[in-house]
Amino acid sequence: MPIDPPIGPKPPIGRGWLIDQITTLVDRGGLGLLTLTGLPGVGKTTVVRGALADRPHRWIAATTLPHHLPSADDVGAGDLVVVDGVTDGEQLAAVARLVDRGVDVVATARGPLRLPRERIVRVPALPVPEPDATTETLAAEPTIELFRHVAVRSGSTADWDGTDLRAVADIARAVGGHPMAIELLAARTPAYSPTSLAEQLASDRHSAVADLLDGTDDLLGTIQWSAADLADRAVSVLTALSVFEGPVPVEALERVVDDRSDDLLEVVSSLVDAHLVDADHAADGSLYSLPPLVAEVLRHRATDVDDTRRRTARLGWATELAAEATSTSRGETGLPDPRLTAAEDDLRAALVDALDSGDADAAANLTVALAPVWLGRGVLADEVALARRTVELADGTVSEPSTAIARGWLANLLAERVVVDVELDEFIDQRAGSLALLDRVEPDVRVRLLALAVRPARALADRADVIDLARLGRSTASELGDQASVVRFEVWLGMLAHQDGDVATARQWAGTALGRARQIGDEPGMVAAAGLLRTLPPGQATDIVVPTLVDLADIARRNDDTRTLTWVVPAAASEALAAGDVGPALDLTDESLSIARRAGTWTWYTCPPFTALATMASIREQHVAAATLLGVLDAQVDGFESSLPLDLVRRVRSAIADARASADAGVVSAFTDGTMMTFDRATAFAARVVSELRREHETDHDDIATDDGADLTAREVEVLRELANGGTNKDVAAALGIRPKTVMHHAAAIYRKLHVRGRGEAVAWWFQQRP
Repeated sequence: MPIDPPIGPKPPIGRGWLIDQITTLVDRGGLGLLTLTGLPGVGKTTVVRGALADRPHRWIAATTLPHHLPSADDVGAGDLVVVDGVTDGEQLAAVARLVDRGVDVVATARGPLRLPRERIVRVPALPVPEPDATTETLAAEPTIELFRHVAVRSGSTADWDGTDLRAVADIARAVGGHPMAIELLAARTPAYSPTSLAEQLASDRHSAVADLLDGTDDLLGTIQWSAADLADRAVSVLTALSVFEGPVPVEALERVVDDRSDDLLEVVSSLVDAHLVDADHAADGSLYSLPPLVAEVLRHRATDVDDTRRRTARLGWATELAAEATSTSRGETGLPDPRLTAAEDDLRAALVDALDSGDADAAANLTVALAPVWLGRGVLADEVALARRTVELADGTVSEPSTAIARGWLANLLAERVVVDVELDEFIDQRAGSLALLDRVEPDVRVRLLALAVRPARALADRADVIDLARLGRSTASELGDQASVVRFEVWLGMLAHQDGDVATARQWAGTALGRARQIGDEPGMVAAAGLLRTLPPGQATDIVVPTLVDLADIARRNDDTRTLTWVVPAAASEALAAGDVGPALDLTDESLSIARRAGTWTWYTCPPFTALATMASIREQHVAAATLLGVLDAQVDGFESSLPLDLVRRVRSAIADARASADAGVVSAFTDGTMMTFDRATAFAARVVSELRREHETDHDDIATDDGADLTAREVEVLRELANGGTNKDVAAALGIRPKTVMHHAAAIYRKLHVRGRGEAVAWWFQQRP
């Protein structure tokens, strides 16, 4: 029996776990029928070729069936046959006849063939990089490896530095990790840089995807053909999903489809089987979404009337979700409900619809739901603009308490953009407007308004009234029995004392808050209080046991507490640096830079990672790089001084003075250059410094490095074991009970400690060292 030609020049990147799964099933014998299912262009054929490259088999294109079905003399029981691209009933019947003969068949198809003895292997799109992935982690991502492979073969001259890698990550997310789309876009890099391609996709993704893929391959047409023979009800569900920007529960579909029948989930499941819908199953429920390319096809087919009806239904669902989530998990003194974070894109789209239609109540509800989500990951200018529109629309239309709460959230959003593009007076006016109702509202609303007034205190140089407001908030929350809010006010009182230089009082408040948080099981409150204790200057001895900053960062990641990560991660980096742990300090600094980058502009939490990085560069005698970073800080520290710890400001100003007074002309020139850097240029420069420092550190330790993995922590060993078993970051997180982002950080540490370039080499090391 002939062996199919060996795999072509494109390797099955990121598919090792699938290939291992297929070869294991084939080698076990008695295969029967194994069907690889997936969207057109997802790489089913590539995976099969990779899995069977060294195994005798017969390759049949399904388009030749049934007319060229091999005879029983040519192919018999126990032989292995691949039938590639099964699409219709005659081809399906031919496959059935082969299986009946005892032939082992590996088939590729859009969905299950539903024949006896069939086993299914789903071929998903490649996993896409996390938005805040570090530069080192990005380099090992399969989507980026595939893009680079095709781009280089196409003649690209890209530098593949941190900027290019982040642009490719944006491209991969825009097309949902679809391999063929990634390849087609990568092939355009001789004409378009990765950054240019990413910008086109970001400016108008829905038209840019079609435009960029047009004329290169009929990929979108093939996907449209895949959906063409669906039943009307399935098409209705698919079309309903196309109005959503992200994953949604089945309840959202019921609202938009206007179908609450018991078997709606069966229709959704059939679409999942056909790879036209993606499903994310978690302990607290399942979420459904369209792969980006499927969504692109459906949006082009939608009519204006249908689109308006579906958007109205989406607004109703989003408003109900916002009201329910904010009533059970208030963002003023705690973390936003995870459902709000997951549905951010759709809540935002619904908010725009509410504002455009003049629905003030819906706009107020949605703004109050979204504001803590925005604050957690960095506030953008257009989000402030949406909140402004909401307050203007709500004023005199919505109830006074609801308007006051919306105004308080607007003040918090404005506080994040003060110095950048917001006048301080506007923040002060909105904050004062929110407090104007303080004596005329119920105690529970009063606690919310007080929290909203105290939270943004960092934007105020004069905090004379803030301490009084924090004390009032604490006493009011205590009277209500709201212990979680009491914890937050106590932490804020400690932070205010620290800003005023009263370390003893700060330590007292933080200790009280930590004890209370532990007593009521408030983990986010415990992290905030313990983090404050950890970042205070050394003082008198205390018997309070406080987790390390690294442990606090892990807890914050587990809770998706991105707001806490903005200050805990850079503090942990400084702590690691002080202990001489340069590698972890670099990893944490890289992470904190990624967090700062999400805001897209300067913020108060840009300063700590730049400070830590400048210190590390100076220690490594990279004085020019350190001076550039200090120049960046010099241009920003005045505006954000009131938001930063006093000891950090003192260190920064001392280092800046030294750089200015340097006798080295190169240092002075670099310092001046830093003062003129834009945000994008400065963060890209900082990413390059991190990479250079990491290379130097690893080179310095090459002579003492061992390959037995002795310096891997127990958790890193567990993560590597799961990675070696073929799990994605999400799979590993589920297996170990941690967050996917935590897996990402452990993986980066593993690669660094083993001196490998990425996951493939790390897994190879695992099987060599630990069979």
